[in-house]
Amino acid sequence: MHLNLTSVAQGLIWEIIMHKFTLLIFSTLAALTLGAATVHADRGTDNQHGPGTAANNISNVTTVGQGFISSGTSASDAATGRSTAEFEVTPGNLTLDHVPNLKLEDAKVADIINKDVTVNYVNNAVTSTKNFDGNKDGALSVADYTGTNNGWNLMTALGQFKNTKTSAVIDNAKLVLTATNTTSESKVAAPLTSTLTATAANDSGTATQETNLWSAAKGTGQGSNTALYTDANSAKLTIAKQSNIAPGIYQATLYWNLVNVPTATPAKA
Repeated sequence: MHLNLTSVAQGLIWEIIMHKFTLLIFSTLAALTLGAATVHADRGTDNQHGPGTAANNISNVTTVGQGFISSGTSASDAATGRSTAEFEVTPGNLTLDHVPNLKLEDAKVADIINKDVTVNYVNNAVTSTKNFDGNKDGALSVADYTGTNNGWNLMTALGQFKNTKTSAVIDNAKLVLTATNTTSESKVAAPLTSTLTATAANDSGTATQETNLWSAAKGTGQGSNTALYTDANSAKLTIAKQSNIAPGIYQATLYWNLVNVPTATPAKA
């Protein structure tokens, strides 16, 4: 029997290569396995059950069975971990959401020429106007979702009553506002009954006469707050005797200013 020594030698060399390659593969896998089994678990003899610390914990365990040990049925033998539940509360705004329009009773030229005249609230539907914020529901609303509990203050002022068709004006008039119903999620008191003097200075902004109407003390005012001006007692306008009165529809601007402090200093003429 003739042996091919070259073939035998080649076979032996190939087996040696494969053997070394196999050893290399197993050693590499072993190294990877040992690396994966390296965990940050507090497994000291005095704290093998957890919970973890900043330096040693089970947040990155990649191999099952490498965490804290439960070695018995008692609480002291239990494996203990600590994780976190979290959420964020984001702030909102302090907002002026509604301001009311006010429709008052009609007055007669003869009456105003001869005496002071008082006209009462009728409803909240006015004719076309240059002011666009007023509502026909009689609602005055402030919402505070800031979360600061700073409180707030709402001030108001009244411009001069002017004829919508001519240059005629009311020389002297005072408007009394009284809220008829108030709701507040934080039990803010109703707006104050306030007397507003109708002046041209309020329209020009040069000598504004603001009145503190509604305030929420520090620690109150959070949530929705609404006052209604919707019955005969809500508004009363007294027009001083005036000889040069002209017929027509008269309108005045109500100015509303909301600030995030419970007590503001109104501007005075």
